[in-house]
Amino acid sequence: MAEALRAYTVGSAQILGWDNTLGVLAPGKMADCICLDQDPLALPVDQVRQVRVTRTIVHGRQVFPLLERQL
Repeated sequence: MAEALRAYTVGSAQILGWDNTLGVLAPGKMADCICLDQDPLALPVDQVRQVRVTRTIVHGRQVFPLLERQL
């Protein structure tokens, strides 16, 4: 599971040639991220599909769920 998450984050940034600006949460890098209701690394692989996104942040702004003041 850790290898798959790394491939989708750091790996994708490297393939696109954007690893200097995104792929990991670090100072000076873009910080788009999601919050999950469970830790996928703590689950058996066959249960990972049950993990749900509870919040999405893009360019420092919460876009899911929408906040009332953003409507």
